Amino acid sequence: MLRRALGWSRRHRAATALLLIALVFFGVLMPLHLSMAYKGVSGRNRSQLDMLAKRADVREEGFTFAVLGESGDSRRVFEGILRNLGGDDPSFCVHLGDGVHSGDITSYAYFLKQLEVYGRPLLMVAGPRELEKGGRGVFREVFGDTYYSFTAGGCLMLVLDDRGGEGPDEEQLAWLRGELERAQGRGCRLVFMHHPLFDPEGAEAGSALRDRKAAERLLSLFQESGVDMVFASHARGCYQGKWGDVRYLVTGGAGSRIEGRDQAHRFYNYAKVSVAAGSVEVEVVQTPGPSSEFWDRAAFLWSLHAYGFFAIWFWWDILLLGFAALLITVLYAALRRRAGKKKSEPVDGDRIGPGL
Repeated sequence: MLRRALGWSRRHRAATALLLIALVFFGVLMPLHLSMAYKGVSGRNRSQLDMLAKRADVREEGFTFAVLGESGDSRRVFEGILRNLGGDDPSFCVHLGDGVHSGDITSYAYFLKQLEVYGRPLLMVAGPRELEKGGRGVFREVFGDTYYSFTAGGCLMLVLDDRGGEGPDEEQLAWLRGELERAQGRGCRLVFMHHPLFDPEGAEAGSALRDRKAAERLLSLFQESGVDMVFASHARGCYQGKWGDVRYLVTGGAGSRIEGRDQAHRFYNYAKVSVAAGSVEVEVVQTPGPSSEFWDRAAFLWSLHAYGFFAIWFWWDILLLGFAALLITVLYAALRRRAGKKKSEPVDGDRIGPGL
């Protein structure tokens, strides 16, 4: 009735609908896409090392850095840790892996978006989440080599690729031996890897390298070469101790869900590591967890997929939505025509037969 009173024809209604769609697209969707579009990142670890080399607070006399791991599927805890570190004294951070949701480019891009709140160098270790579903190639494109070394304040830092828990292959082991031999007589030697050599939670927990012989071979090499400390993750929580003569810290509390939290080991955390005169001191920092694990994960997944829509797959999604809208419009028009034909056909009682 209102449409008749206003004199709206189908053509007017179609034009109004198209105008509204154009306003939403150009006034809302396009600005969001342009502000969030993923520009592509290549060799991020190298650019972070260049930043690290310019920091005046990383000196041979001493420096402090942060180490954390297992932040996947977290916004509140992980981003809160990064903000705290940005205002604290650590000069840089090493992320021990499992920071992304999955090995696809959307997860990597969203992870990089999260890192924007931290304005200092952050070096990345490849964990199983980074490598799954073809993620090894994405990691190499975004971050660079999966194993590498660098020096900070005269201290050798060795980042290993434990290949999702299988342990380093022969090529990587040969590289590692060479790096350790060249470091003899220098400052401290620190190793960063995702999986612990041995399970800090117990033999059946499944948090360590799956090949025990590979773990024993690495430990033997670390002891022979005078490695000062190994930093690992994967186990949710925080554990410290010694494997033989080598100290270790396992920190896996940067946001991923921790079941059965307690004050001994299973709590959200990161660590600040101080290096001075060849000594390595560790301060574990306990951080609050989310008020609701469910809603924290739900918020993360919503943000991840919304970011993927606007930043990565915008034009593909628009094409799919446009095709779906066109298909629905065609089907609706066909149903209306069919209903109109049925309505215009006379029923049997309305037919006038001959002689009546």
